[in-house]
Parts: sequence; structure tokens; C-alpha cells
Amino acid sequence: MLRSSAIHCGYSLQNGSAIDFMRVLFLVVVLANLGVLALGQGFFGPAPIEQGREARHLSERNQQAVQLGEPRADY
Repeated sequence: MLRSSAIHCGYSLQNGSAIDFMRVLFLVVVLANLGVLALGQGFFGPAPIEQGREARHLSERNQQAVQLGEPRADY
């Protein structure tokens, strides 16, 4: 015989408790994703990818590696 209330993953569908649980779980996952995005973009300080990196000015780069030649007009 079939029952009117189904049991799935240990949560009863009676009174919508499983649906409420899934909504809360969805919101927790969305908030966690937004938190990781904010951390990666540097909203809470320097981004983790930027730690340990020193800013270099253009004058500090290897200027001898660039050699300028005569301008050419190849149209």
C-alpha cells in the first residue's frame, strides 16, 4: 500500500520540511559562493593571488631587452 507521505533522505515531505531544508541549503551554498568570490576579488583585503607579489614600476623593468629600430610602413 502507498502512503501519502514519502520519506526521502531521512526527511519527511510532510508539512514541506524537506522543501524548507532544500531552500535553506540552497541559500547557504549561494552565500558561500558569494563569499569565496568576494575573497578572490579582494573585497576583504588583498586578493590571495596578490600576496607575496611586489608591485613593479615601469622604470624597474629590464629596459635593455627592448631595442628600437627604424619605423616601417608596411601597408
